[in-house]
Amino acid sequence: MRRYFKRTIAVLAIALMYSTLIGGGVLAENESENDFNNGVNVEETDRNEDVPEGEPGTVSDETVSEELETNVEEARSALAGAVSPQSDECPVKLNSGIESGSTYHNVRQEVSDFTLSTQLQSNNKWVDKNHVFHYTINLSKNGKGVNLSLPYQIVNGDTVKSEGVLEFENGIGSISLPTGCAMKSSKMPTGLSYIITHRPDSNFTWQKDTMEGTTDLSGSTVQFIAGQIYNPLKYSLDTEIIVKMDGRNFKAGDSFTYAIVAENEDEYPPFNMFPLPSGDSDTIAYYENSARIKPSSGTTATLSLKENIQSYPCMVGNSCKRVYKTSAERRFWEEVACVDCGYSVQNRNVNIAPEIIFAHPGTYNYIVFQTAMESSDYDSIQQDSAQYKVTVTVSANGSNLTPSLTSVKRSTDGCKTWIDHPDKSKLTFTNVKIDGVVKGDIDKDGKVNMTDVIACLNHVAKKKILTGEALAAADVDGNGVSMTDVIKILNFVSKKTSTL
Repeated sequence: MRRYFKRTIAVLAIALMYSTLIGGGVLAENESENDFNNGVNVEETDRNEDVPEGEPGTVSDETVSEELETNVEEARSALAGAVSPQSDECPVKLNSGIESGSTYHNVRQEVSDFTLSTQLQSNNKWVDKNHVFHYTINLSKNGKGVNLSLPYQIVNGDTVKSEGVLEFENGIGSISLPTGCAMKSSKMPTGLSYIITHRPDSNFTWQKDTMEGTTDLSGSTVQFIAGQIYNPLKYSLDTEIIVKMDGRNFKAGDSFTYAIVAENEDEYPPFNMFPLPSGDSDTIAYYENSARIKPSSGTTATLSLKENIQSYPCMVGNSCKRVYKTSAERRFWEEVACVDCGYSVQNRNVNIAPEIIFAHPGTYNYIVFQTAMESSDYDSIQQDSAQYKVTVTVSANGSNLTPSLTSVKRSTDGCKTWIDHPDKSKLTFTNVKIDGVVKGDIDKDGKVNMTDVIACLNHVAKKKILTGEALAAADVDGNGVSMTDVIKILNFVSKKTSTL
């Protein structure tokens, strides 16, 4: 009888290994033996249940288990030369780290959909689309954290914003979600316990700090609900850009454009998110993150950023009574806040100056600099390369916010050094007309050659500083002398480019 059980065990062991190979339960090349023995879905083999323990001719459970393990190892050795078929059915790698005394484990892992998002309640006033919410996800099996590489997408509605793989180490992973976006994965293993916690954020009230559950085949949808504490406000920078020209008067065709950009563009609200229509006229125009002026006479022009209340035709919601100055603003609200009550056009006294919409208290820096100039004598104009840092402090009183322009600093070395600018109300840029300047001809010998390249390079390296006409000639691109100008002159001299 014992010999019969040995033969039976050997046959069962070989059959077990063969069915594992054919059925796809074989170890992949990048899985360890421990991964195989610690698989998540556990199926125990049937033991000698037909013969009561202790009766003549029977073999104990312990004996069967020992001999089965011995013969399994022999069968594995015999089949070591077999090629394991690879399967793409489940690319998710999972190692639970859970010990088990079971004889056989099925390594095929069932997966399902998983979604994590934030619903932002806006007080029916504004949705802070620039805010980012941060979450920590804890995944475990039987109380132990799992190691997992989880493919995911960040989506806004049906639009995929980005894709990636979220790594869980000892069960811990983290994800960041912009307002209106959700994390989605179709490869979340089933049977895992999850605990999801949002990072502390005092700008919102939360219905729940933590969400818990277990993944299953029906899918898991987790949504945190955050209520906005503060009433967002619209603010125009309380300052002006002063444009000056030395050496000649402004004339028709002159155009100056200035960038006004958030120092931290990922977290700060943008300047003039919803610009009014401007076209290509000669009047002052404001765009998102920039403003333009086209002076045609005199030597000084003012590009104001201050609040300017005027009667303006607006779109007014039929029931919500919200006032929209632009179609872009109305579409934004309808998309993010799911509000569409129709509208009528009515004249309202509104601020037509560019605005920044602040939704939270804090300190916000914006950098202002001349980014473009157009003129018929462009080559002979030395543009002002100064930059200004404008600081806005937003304070809170209950749910209300109050902004103020608290400081202005100026830099002339590419933002390396900032010096306090005493007059916060004026950001002055002076462009200089220099007669006889030929771009690239720094030494004024009538030729653009390697001597000019070296002179420009020495200025950038601060070995020999250029001034006056030489400085204007070195500023090829009109954005201040830098390595870009050195390369432009060098490419011209080496005939890689035909123009400067």
